[in-house]
Amino acid sequence: MKTTKKDWIYRVILLILLAIIWDIGAALTSPIFVPQKGAVFREFFLLIQNGTMLKAFRYSLIRITAAALLSAGVAVPLGCLMKICHPIQNLLYPAIRAMRFLPVTAFYPLLTMWFGIGEKMKIAFLFVASFVFMLPSVLIALDDVCDDVIEAASIDGAGKFNTVTRIILPMAAPSICQSFATMYAIGWTYIAVAETVNAKYGIGYLIYTSSARGRTTLVFVGILAIVIFSILFDWITSVCIKKIFKWKFS
Repeated sequence: MKTTKKDWIYRVILLILLAIIWDIGAALTSPIFVPQKGAVFREFFLLIQNGTMLKAFRYSLIRITAAALLSAGVAVPLGCLMKICHPIQNLLYPAIRAMRFLPVTAFYPLLTMWFGIGEKMKIAFLFVASFVFMLPSVLIALDDVCDDVIEAASIDGAGKFNTVTRIILPMAAPSICQSFATMYAIGWTYIAVAETVNAKYGIGYLIYTSSARGRTTLVFVGILAIVIFSILFDWITSVCIKKIFKWKFS
């Protein structure tokens, strides 16, 4: 959907309102609760200049990207397999429906026991956090393909495997890519949890350690970095998906 001039006006108004609310909160409370905007932006640019922010961002980006790719690498083939084989679908579907209600953070102690406190545990936790969203989204995207197309393929003699891999999956690809972008964003919502144990760098680590030390300004800096990245990532992925799948959005 094309962004109109009115949409931009609403966004500017929202930013102004948020800035006003921030100023009011900072004026009515101590900086340990809500720091001034100026202090937050000064720290933000200082961390960029000395390289601290870029190093933290790089570590978090690698962890989230690895988990997201792993999640997609498991969810897409498994979703296609369930589409082909109805017994597997009937077996796994109740568990997949229940996945939406899983308390992801409850897996953190278990994953620590299974994978230790290194990088494997962090990626495994982010994988779980994204996979519980990715697999149901893949199944929905595959199911949304028009039945007439599937029926036409069956009439032409295409088997289940060819129907799924050559017809259903390509047609569901735009929705799956959009789900992947959303799932990738989910990784950033859990990064502060993933980097609480044995992490020397990372945006989540910056937020966690700063909060523990009462350095609220740096907590806001970490949140600001995630917000800026999220806006840029959402815009870039939206443009790329629309260009790659022109037949879907034309």
